Amino acid sequence: MSSVKIAEHKRKGTNLVPVHQPRLSSWNREPAEPNLASCRNWCSFWTLGTINNFAYVVILCGAANLADSFNDRKLTGFVQWANVAVGIFVRTLNMYFLYVPANFRFLCVALAFLTGYTILAISVYFNFWLSIFAIVAIGGACSFGESLLLGYMKNYPATVTGGWSSGTGMAGVGGSLYYLLFWIGLHDHMKMDCTDALFIIFATLLPLTVLYLLVFMFGPTRPVGLKGGCTCTDRVEVYAGHLGCIEEEDEEVEDEDEDEDHGSTPLLLNQPENSNVGGETYCGRIYRLGSAVSGTALQLLLVYFFEYVVSVAFAIRAPSYELNGGWWCGNGYTLLQFCYQSGVLLSRSSLSFLRIQRIGIITLLQAINFLGWFLNAKYHFLTIWMQTTWMVWVGCMGGAMYVNVFANLVDDKTIASKDRELSINLVAMAMNGGIVSSSIFQIVADNTFLGGASACAADTSAQCGANATVPLNGTTLW
Repeated sequence: MSSVKIAEHKRKGTNLVPVHQPRLSSWNREPAEPNLASCRNWCSFWTLGTINNFAYVVILCGAANLADSFNDRKLTGFVQWANVAVGIFVRTLNMYFLYVPANFRFLCVALAFLTGYTILAISVYFNFWLSIFAIVAIGGACSFGESLLLGYMKNYPATVTGGWSSGTGMAGVGGSLYYLLFWIGLHDHMKMDCTDALFIIFATLLPLTVLYLLVFMFGPTRPVGLKGGCTCTDRVEVYAGHLGCIEEEDEEVEDEDEDEDHGSTPLLLNQPENSNVGGETYCGRIYRLGSAVSGTALQLLLVYFFEYVVSVAFAIRAPSYELNGGWWCGNGYTLLQFCYQSGVLLSRSSLSFLRIQRIGIITLLQAINFLGWFLNAKYHFLTIWMQTTWMVWVGCMGGAMYVNVFANLVDDKTIASKDRELSINLVAMAMNGGIVSSSIFQIVADNTFLGGASACAADTSAQCGANATVPLNGTTLW
């Protein structure tokens, strides 16, 4: 870099350091801008995480009742599938359009949420597959929003990731509690039928879209050089261990020898992510980064597969009328969702005092959980207290995996700053892969080795729709 240009940067107060200087962990450095680590940013991303995943959890809690209202509980697996069906596609779409301003992409997410909520509320009176279409739209918006915001957080210290992760955990607890209270109040106490109760629960999600937009627009402070939250098109250089934008100047770099003497080379980070930079094609870049993070992605996929099979497929089969009673048959699944999401919240909020680098330990523990819950789904030996306590532990493992994987990626010194957002998005796709695999597993299981009569079949009060009243040769339909 020329001496004239260096002097100009010093006049502006920009403290340049060599690009090849190792990226300091966010836990071992002072932020360049103190407000980036402020309570305002943490709370903003906490709120965005809560709203982004809230409807996803509400739909998951209502999956069994929604399928029941259309007289076939074996359709439950399709609800879970629809929640994540296009997740990998929309995450890929977000990676391709990283050069599009974040504000515009976020607006598209909000519109998808609004459309999905509206169609879902109305669909309960018409057709199950219309409900599935609406859930696909909501699930796609959730995945796109998560991918967008996880990448956007590269502009903030890793502590902000803890706020987002804690918010997504709160979405689990809040969404499951929201559904449980509404369901007990509307269906059990006010004696509404399943369809009317589901309509009210889903329709009341609509105002969340407005809050979602307002928080993104006015909540977080804007990182240096990010104009209104958009992807900056200015020249980016590394200074003080942080990313920031410097306005393009007319002067060209004149003296390459001086660059070498100072050990400082401009780092262009905000070119379109799908452009051909330095001779590397976009597909080549995907392959290179995908290979680098494949181990982390595979473990994240496995943990999500195990926990979603446990918290949905096995949890639906966990209650036993003989061992646990009629009330647990009717509300056990929703309460187990609440327990699972409580565990997720606890562990996703633990980043400030517990960091786990060896994530393989979590994968192993979740595999053990999977085996134990599978045996209970078959033989029903767990009491209510054993089910609730164990499900909290399952959630703790899932939440710990999520928050530590993404915090580790934000702080990973082996990932170049220009590759960080794309690497995070590639790993995030593994979550959708795990959940899609779990929904396929559930659909197969419900029609094969778990396809027998439910252990709660004797309790018709626990069922919705015609399943609750229509006998078949003296027995219930499921």
